[in-house]
Amino acid sequence: MLHSYFLWKSIISIHTIALAIWIGSLFFHAFCLPSCLKLLDQTQRNSVQLQSLQKLFSLNWITIFLSVVCQAFLSNLYPINASIWINYIPLTLIILMALLQVYTFVKPYQQVRRTIRPKSTQFEKIYNYFKLIVVLGLISIIFSSL
Repeated sequence: MLHSYFLWKSIISIHTIALAIWIGSLFFHAFCLPSCLKLLDQTQRNSVQLQSLQKLFSLNWITIFLSVVCQAFLSNLYPINASIWINYIPLTLIILMALLQVYTFVKPYQQVRRTIRPKSTQFEKIYNYFKLIVVLGLISIIFSSL
């Protein structure tokens, strides 16, 4: 009994930490970083944004994997009952968030990376996807706590 309790608490802890890092890093990049970079000229701003996005994506692949796997385990934590749908809403939202993150990496980020002089609107498009992922993550956290 104690072993099972420790296992589930460990999964919940890993999931919470991974989701906090994932959502927190996207929140920082979407809401804080653009206002801080307004002090730099365009070339420096593009360089800092590209380097920070590269680091962000490399970190977030690990947290995405941990979040999806842990949430899949947590969705099966409770026995089947009348409110089983509420167990799978967070998993569905996290998978949707992961798909949006993959799309952001494959399409807008790769376009910005290959552009010689990226425009600020291209970075804003990436940040808009990040904002959507943050909102979905907060909704997922609310449903996970129910």
